[in-house]
Amino acid sequence: MGDVDPPAPRRAGEVRSALVLAAMRRLEETPPARLTLQAVADDAGVNKGLIHRHFGSKAALLAAVMHRIRDDYVAQVRPNASMIDLLFAPVEWIVQNPVLGHILIWMTSEEIDPEVFGAGYPLVKQSEDLLAAAGVDNPTAIIAHQLSAAYGWIAFETNMMHALGQDQIEQARDQFLTYAHSVLERELRKEGC
Repeated sequence: MGDVDPPAPRRAGEVRSALVLAAMRRLEETPPARLTLQAVADDAGVNKGLIHRHFGSKAALLAAVMHRIRDDYVAQVRPNASMIDLLFAPVEWIVQNPVLGHILIWMTSEEIDPEVFGAGYPLVKQSEDLLAAAGVDNPTAIIAHQLSAAYGWIAFETNMMHALGQDQIEQARDQFLTYAHSVLERELRKEGC
């Protein structure tokens, strides 16, 4: 028993990162409502109390997961992208990251204060600003339509996977994104953009 050295203590940033990554992996197979902090701590190789120390709550941990997904996606957005591509970015962000959609749906169902997740929507804000600058009277309506489509995909993806099989879900996702992109183009043409 004395042969094994205890693991070296981790720095705070390493612990936070390990917890976020462990939660992300867990959320790929476990819905947020059934995610346990003990399982996340075990996967990260730390004591459960460190989750409370670094995040304070499950909601704050999930917000950190959402921000990590957002940061990874924002890093991929081309600064010289077309207006349509920038406006479509939030839809792609949600559809390509089902974990994010599941967190947002859970947050709504649990009536979590949106301020906990407040910094998670820079692409939506960017879209609003672009539409307003282009003279669109009601940019929120276009954005709401796009995000509703993305959440619709998240809600039905599991059923589609059972109906189509894992091998066909990627093709279905691509077809959905192509369709949603064409709908956005049509809405923008109606607005004169």
